[in-house]
Amino acid sequence: MFFMSAFLDESREEISIEIDLPDTDQPLILAGQVCWVDDGGLHSGMGIRFTNVALHERLRLANFVLERTYRAH
Repeated sequence: MFFMSAFLDESREEISIEIDLPDTDQPLILAGQVCWVDDGGLHSGMGIRFTNVALHERLRLANFVLERTYRAH
């Protein structure tokens, strides 16, 4: 998943990310690895591969992405 950010980690770095989703007050806290980095100015960010994600967390994230995708069209 790509995350836009002005603060970039190194490729292959292990990271932890906290995502606030609208379905609950509890943030989604995920571990992952930076797969690639794009430092291209206004659209800089990182591609992150999540690791060891529990099923209920995957479902929350997938539902959020699907809702945002279909709402945009």
